[in-house]
Amino acid sequence: MALLAMRPATAAVTLFNVPSHTTSFEAHGDGMVGFTFQVLTTVTVTSVGWYDHDADGLSQAYQVGLWSSSTGFQPGQPVEALLGTSGVTIPAAGTLEGSWRVLELSTALVLQPGVSYQLAGLDSAASTDPIRYISQVADEYSNEFTSVGQFFYHATGTPSEFGVTTNDRFYLASGFQLGPMLFTNVPEPSSCALAAIGLTAVLLRNRQQSVIRR
Repeated sequence: MALLAMRPATAAVTLFNVPSHTTSFEAHGDGMVGFTFQVLTTVTVTSVGWYDHDADGLSQAYQVGLWSSSTGFQPGQPVEALLGTSGVTIPAAGTLEGSWRVLELSTALVLQPGVSYQLAGLDSAASTDPIRYISQVADEYSNEFTSVGQFFYHATGTPSEFGVTTNDRFYLASGFQLGPMLFTNVPEPSSCALAAIGLTAVLLRNRQQSVIRR
């Protein structure tokens, strides 16, 4: 019974470390914001989110896209759109997961090591949702799942344009922008499992005491 109860539950966690130290807030514009990364092992993405700093709902819905390429991030180079050419749309009142409003993917997405990925979302000048910018070395955001690369911004001139293209207002920079976020499910001990572990320990102790008395 204890072994059956110890079947792990799952919890959605961010694919990247998010430092809690002091950050700045970015001005909004009609453009695409995001960052590059690689996974260190095969990772299953289950949901996509957008940063909700005050946890009070977003001022608008946000499109988020994910691309991959074998040669790394190259503006203007066609890349594979993993969430479709229009991405997925996170509703303003989506489910709150930590500091993000999230959208559960209808089909989980499996990311492979050795591939360069680009995660981006469409910002707009009309948005009132704070976007944090953390200007530290990228390694600070890497963890056992992921190695984080550069932050990028691409000014499109219109919030309806969604793509990775050459533009004189496009730039890459060191740092981390929130922004879009990916989530993966990891096992965690359930309350039943913890109770079963405690009960097993008590039973074992009582059995040992019984043997000693004999």
